[in-house]
Amino acid sequence: MKKNEVKIGGEYVAKVSGDKVIVKIDSESRFGGWNATNTYTGRSVRIKTAARLSKPTVFVHNPDGEFGRRKYVPLADESDWGS
Repeated sequence: MKKNEVKIGGEYVAKVSGDKVIVKIDSESRFGGWNATNTYTGRSVRIKTAARLSKPTVFVHNPDGEFGRRKYVPLADESDWGS
């Protein structure tokens, strides 16, 4: 992604500690980059560059239950992220 594509309050797939997780962008960091929250753990993380962000997530209605879920479609260039 590019810096101008990142929106405060948006949710994105990011690589944090070697894992792909969904993060919510909370604010811009005064040191550069963004302050975000890992939605799986609730921990604060700092995203230093837009290159660590992959794709915005979308909310998908779950017809089998009352709760929705977040979903993203893997990109072709994610293969170089490693596991």
